[in-house]
Amino acid sequence: MIFADYDIIKEAFGKKELSNRLYSEKIQVDNDRFLKDWGIIDTAESILGKDDRLVKNGVGISEGIGDGYYDATHRRLRVHWHDTIKRLVGRNKISEIIQHSSAQVNAILKAEGSVPQGIDPREVFVNGTMNVVTGFSLGILYDFDDPDFQDLSRYVSVFFENMREMYVWKLLVDNLPVWMTQSKLLTPLHNLNPMKKFVPDWCQYIFRQIKIHRQKLDPANPNDFLDILLIAAEGDSELGYFTIASTIIALYLGASDTLTNTMRWMSLTLADHPEVQEKIFEEINRSIEKDGEIIREKCPYTRSVCLENMRWHPVVDTLPHRATADVTVAGVNIPNGTIMQAALTAVMYDPKNFPNPEKFIADRFVVDGEFVNDVKVCGFSLGLRNCIGKQLAIEQYFTYTANIVRDFKIIRTSGNMEIANHTAILMPAEINRVRFEKRRPN
Repeated sequence: MIFADYDIIKEAFGKKELSNRLYSEKIQVDNDRFLKDWGIIDTAESILGKDDRLVKNGVGISEGIGDGYYDATHRRLRVHWHDTIKRLVGRNKISEIIQHSSAQVNAILKAEGSVPQGIDPREVFVNGTMNVVTGFSLGILYDFDDPDFQDLSRYVSVFFENMREMYVWKLLVDNLPVWMTQSKLLTPLHNLNPMKKFVPDWCQYIFRQIKIHRQKLDPANPNDFLDILLIAAEGDSELGYFTIASTIIALYLGASDTLTNTMRWMSLTLADHPEVQEKIFEEINRSIEKDGEIIREKCPYTRSVCLENMRWHPVVDTLPHRATADVTVAGVNIPNGTIMQAALTAVMYDPKNFPNPEKFIADRFVVDGEFVNDVKVCGFSLGLRNCIGKQLAIEQYFTYTANIVRDFKIIRTSGNMEIANHTAILMPAEINRVRFEKRRPN
């Protein structure tokens, strides 16, 4: 079932019975098997020790914040996330993490993106976004050539390369009898599960980070999201080591490719609209001259461009949801077990929501000189299961855009805005290259 109307999506995904991922008891059984067969349970005990609180808690009853049911554990994980946000905002830590990452991105764009033929900046944006997640979640800001960071980048790449196969596997497990999918005779087939290519090694990395965090953890002064989770697990036996590991993994997967491709489309859009670049440049310079820095609230035109880019090229629709009870939405009965998805692109291209939706209108969201947000630009989804990283992503998105335009003129050197045939993430049909030409001081 596909929802394509804003009000219907909001109503449907505001119900807890419709806020569950594509998950079931059969999928849980399969997950329990691979945790054992792939050595994840033994790895946790080996790295953390049998007396560690997380090992005593076990794997946990939840698949983490990105998967599974919309249950009490999921809701507590969201609370812990927002607690981390409040703590880090209060110490200005989030801004520091994003500015550090943005400076790394601009340094690479200057070194590699100024060549005459230009570059596809996707990998640069992937690395920048991943480092924001790493800083927020683990308190680490890597150099992009650090071996651990390169491993993280590889795990993310393998996931997206195999995303379609992973959903096929889930559907097979969900629809076939348990005795069939869990039979030892199918061990060769189990080994073909795409998650085996990255989940065990990624969990091992996170378990090592947990051990390091244990050694310096101050319960009265947590420094990052992992600290918050470890403190919470002391009094919450449902937070096990795999719940925490899969939650951290979900943050990387949820942020890296979506925000990366939003920035990629932004680069192409600005390259094709040099007049928009110059208006942004003038606006952020006025903010710098007056306030000594770029203040987002004083840059309505730049914020409008960011929002319009998200509307014009929404990179992804929602992940599948599954009903866990019979529910009525807009007068229509949705039976228990129904799989559904929201077509966010349809909302953002509906002319009743946005006149001339096929056109890029840079100042669409500026009214009387003020930025006016429109909730129907809903790239972060809607409802109870919306993107928890929305606040972090919006700040990063604005900062990257403003700092890039401050330092560079963006010039297309190849490609066009044609969209590729796709089943998940909206990307250009061909490789686009843009040159990041260093601006000369006035």
